[in-house]
Amino acid sequence: MYFPLCCPCHYKQGHKDNEADTAVSPPENNNDKKEMTKPTPIIGITTDNIKSTMDLALDWFMYDNSNWVVYSNSSVDMLVSRFRPLTKQNGRLFICELNLDSTNGLMDQAFWDWLSKSR
Repeated sequence: MYFPLCCPCHYKQGHKDNEADTAVSPPENNNDKKEMTKPTPIIGITTDNIKSTMDLALDWFMYDNSNWVVYSNSSVDMLVSRFRPLTKQNGRLFICELNLDSTNGLMDQAFWDWLSKSR
């Protein structure tokens, strides 16, 4: 099964560590072209730490700083239990099963090649 995974970062609007995390929504109209702030990982968690956890799956593809597609025979609950320790308290983590019966989008060729390889 394929799972999109957004981990271990979450979007926040500039705040001090002792202030509450605030999710940032996309701009409400085209006149407001502000970008969302960059995701902020847990201090001490590196991309290598995340990749080590990803390697527990059968295969994975990282398509930007905090978004991955994972090919795994594990359940969604198992994947959440693996990745939750990498997220900040009150951080964001999204995992669901992907249906590949109908796909389309604007991704690099490397992604499409990975997605279509035989498993």
